[in-house]
Amino acid sequence: MKRTLKGTVPFVVMFIVAVGSVVVSCVTSSIDARGLDALSVNLGPDQDGRFFTVQTFDLIERIIVIDGTDRSRRWEIPANEWEYDADTTELRLSEPQPTDEPILHVEGRTGRPHRFVLGSAGGAVEDLLVVLDGRLAIEGYDYRWNTDEQTLVFQQDLDLTEAEYMIRYWTPQGSGGIGNWDGSDRDRLAYIEAHHRVGALKRQLDEGEEFWFLTPGEGAAAEPQLTRRAPTTDERHTMTAAAAAVRKPRFDVDDDQLSREVGFDASAPREILIAGADDPLTADGRYVVENAVDGALVRSVELFYRAPDQRGALVVSIHDGQYRPAADEDPRFVQSRDTLQLGLPVERVVMWGTRVSDPSRAPEVIPIAVYRWRDDRASFSLTVGLDRSREAEAVIREIVAYRG
Repeated sequence: MKRTLKGTVPFVVMFIVAVGSVVVSCVTSSIDARGLDALSVNLGPDQDGRFFTVQTFDLIERIIVIDGTDRSRRWEIPANEWEYDADTTELRLSEPQPTDEPILHVEGRTGRPHRFVLGSAGGAVEDLLVVLDGRLAIEGYDYRWNTDEQTLVFQQDLDLTEAEYMIRYWTPQGSGGIGNWDGSDRDRLAYIEAHHRVGALKRQLDEGEEFWFLTPGEGAAAEPQLTRRAPTTDERHTMTAAAAAVRKPRFDVDDDQLSREVGFDASAPREILIAGADDPLTADGRYVVENAVDGALVRSVELFYRAPDQRGALVVSIHDGQYRPAADEDPRFVQSRDTLQLGLPVERVVMWGTRVSDPSRAPEVIPIAVYRWRDDRASFSLTVGLDRSREAEAVIREIVAYRG
């Protein structure tokens, strides 16, 4: 179930296709004589037309409908035309609304402890990122997570009306989030996210006994099989040694600023028109990626080219011109290797890989294409499902042409 709250307080939802991203617009409060905190949120319908407040209201005082197509139009819904289920946080309206894009402004009261129902979240604590007053919140100390009930409950004494917080979680439809932290210090969030990823990976490796692995088929063209098993000693070491990358968002900086920060020419087009498509792909995500390699800081750039239909982004990585990516593909899964002329020579490796659409389910085995090329100023790479090769090659041609 995808839940969408529409609001004005932005925070960065990174590295997940945010089909279902969720944002609480404002959280204002005072404490009344009953000991309840005032709360107001804006929320939109999910794909089934249902409304969820996510945070539990103990008392709803009024609901105002805002026309998403004309925000000057708004009207209050009478109390006899709605019902609220505090257990699920679903808000049910008995009458249709005279707009195709209703936004509900809900005002009410919530008690302590603060409770959130995340519905179709991925299920494990690793699927949650909880930030509290500019730091990574601690599960078991700052909050409790109930996997079976999909509920997150903060400690009794914590007053979210005085704290800055953000909760981000995974759903099968994309990334969801709720909070009042404006996320203006995006680099701080990037370090928090990296810390969270490392901790989640360590916890998964420490607690997990079995993981998904590809088993080669008979011949390179044969589709491999997924096997869930315990890793070997070498495999566990490789998994444990995975690098912790910090991804810093740079959405609004221009090519010159971006290039100065990373120390090489990272210029690339913001929009790319694909032949036969009505709308261009847009680089709506630009990140500086920092890794520590042998004790030295190495910077690269990631560009997320996304279509208006919000399919998975085509992610182009740009490195320093001296960077030499290791051709470390497992030869058992490589189907072909050739060179294309796309304005410059481009290496293409077609191989078997996996795609994770829902973390609670087994990955999907798919053929993928890995593209690598370089010009006299930088090195590039792009990995896509083979079914998106045409788009990928169009993107490469446009980047090559843009850089001259």
